[in-house]
Amino acid sequence: MDNSAFEAVYSGARQAGKSVGALVLMVIAFISLYYFFDATLAWLGSRVGLDTSLSVSWLCLLQRKVVSSKQGRIKEGTFPLQNKIQFTPS
Repeated sequence: MDNSAFEAVYSGARQAGKSVGALVLMVIAFISLYYFFDATLAWLGSRVGLDTSLSVSWLCLLQRKVVSSKQGRIKEGTFPLQNKIQFTPS
């Protein structure tokens, strides 16, 4: 039990500091993993000879186009790899 308001503020700030520190470390780790995955995809894309570099944002765009084409909302000529990848709505 804390004997004074100063001790209570100090112990509360110490506990909050640990939580904020853990949160900052988690954000740094997430961003590092994101960039590692992005660089790995770019390297793999260059190894297989893709014109466009693979990246996380390119994969998200591809996934969005696949979902849109399955729903019948894709327009002809809007996707750069339409000639190489055939989307058939089901």
